[in-house]
Amino acid sequence: MRTTPRAGWGKRDVKNPESIADHTYRMGLMALISSDIPGETLHLLVDSLKKRKVEEKVKHLNTSARSWVEEKEVGLSCLILKLAEEIAELGENMKQTRHQKPKLLKISISLS
Repeated sequence: MRTTPRAGWGKRDVKNPESIADHTYRMGLMALISSDIPGETLHLLVDSLKKRKVEEKVKHLNTSARSWVEEKEVGLSCLILKLAEEIAELGENMKQTRHQKPKLLKISISLS
């Protein structure tokens, strides 16, 4: 996937097109970063990434191989989504903890 150029760029004669792997990586980063944008959800962005990634991989395969790859990709995407949600939850916990520490310090100083 790292050396396979994206098909859409080839059709448009783009010089030095990005690979499927590069595109997938960038889409994943955008999905994680964009989860903070109001009105956008991580689920929609990851679903879009999953759809594009599977389409690029399976377009040259026969039907049985295509079904197998699609099934594996869906499972992997579900795992990635779960991990992304856990990372977002950890980030929220860190933000809350960061704001609570100064309050706890002020309280402990005032009690001393």
